[in-house]
Amino acid sequence: MLEKLTIKRKILLLIFIVITLTVSCYTMLSIYITERTEKEGIDYLLYTVAYGAKNIVGDDYHDLIVDSTSITAEEYTVKSEALSTFEKQTNVKEIYSYVIFNGELRWTSGSLSKDSFFSKYEGDSTIIQNVYFKPFIENRPLTFSYKDSYGSVRSAFIPFTTKNGNKYIIAVDYSTENIQKIQSVTILIYVGAGLFLLIVAFFIAYIPINQISKPLKRLVKYTNEMLNNDFHLPENSLQSLYSFSNKSKDEIGKLSEAFLTMQFSLSQYIIDLRNTTIAKESIEGQLKIASAIQ
Repeated sequence: MLEKLTIKRKILLLIFIVITLTVSCYTMLSIYITERTEKEGIDYLLYTVAYGAKNIVGDDYHDLIVDSTSITAEEYTVKSEALSTFEKQTNVKEIYSYVIFNGELRWTSGSLSKDSFFSKYEGDSTIIQNVYFKPFIENRPLTFSYKDSYGSVRSAFIPFTTKNGNKYIIAVDYSTENIQKIQSVTILIYVGAGLFLLIVAFFIAYIPINQISKPLKRLVKYTNEMLNNDFHLPENSLQSLYSFSNKSKDEIGKLSEAFLTMQFSLSQYIIDLRNTTIAKESIEGQLKIASAIQ
C-alpha cells in the first residue's frame, strides 16, 4: 500500500507519525509529572493538617488517657467538633487519633465522631497490621493509599510521644475520589492540548510540503507533455517553466533549470538526428543510383 502513495503523502505520513509520537510522549510525560506533583502536594497537605491537628488533640490530652474512662463524653465531643471545623477548613475527609492498647487499635478522637472514645477498630486485620500499626512499629511518618470500611482514601500517619512516654498517632484521610477527579481533569487538559498541538503541527508541516510538491507536480506534467510532443514543450509550458526557474533559486529551481537544459538538448539532438538521417538517406539514394548506372 505504501508503494502506491505519492511522495507528498509519504512525507506527510512520516511527519504525522513523528509528530504523533512526539506529542504522545510529551502528553504522557506531562501527565505523569503532574500526577506525581499533585500526589506530593496532597501528601504535603496531609502532613501539614496532621501537625496542625496536634495543637487540637496533643500531648496533654493523650497523657490523660489510661483506659476507656479517662475522657468524658463531653470532652470527646469538644475535641471532635474542633477537629470537624479544622477538617472543613482544610478540605480533607477526616482527622483522627488513636493509640495501641493491649495490641488493639483504640480511637482517641475523630472529626466525624462515628466511633465513641476508646472504641476498638474492627476493620480488616491486614490493613490494621500494614497500615495502622506500621507507623508505631517504624516510629516515623508514613502515607498509604488503601480502602476499608471508611472508604477509599490516601492517608498520612504521624507518630507522637508525650513527655510521659505515651505514644499516639494523628492521621488525616484524603478522599481517593477527589484525587481521581483531579487526575481526570489533568488527563483531559493534557490530552486536549496534545491533540491541538498535533493538529496545528500537522497543518504547519503541510504548508511547506505542499509548496515543495506543487513544482514537482508541474515538472511531472511538463515531462508528460514533452513525451507526448516528440520531446517538445508547448510554448506556454516552456515560458512558465522558464519563468519559474528564474524566480526560484532553491533546489527545485535548479531542477527546473536542468529540466529546461535537458529539453533543449533533446530537441537539438532530435533535430541533429533527423538531419543525419536525411543526409544518410540521401547518400544511400545516390549510391543506389550510381550502382544502377554501373
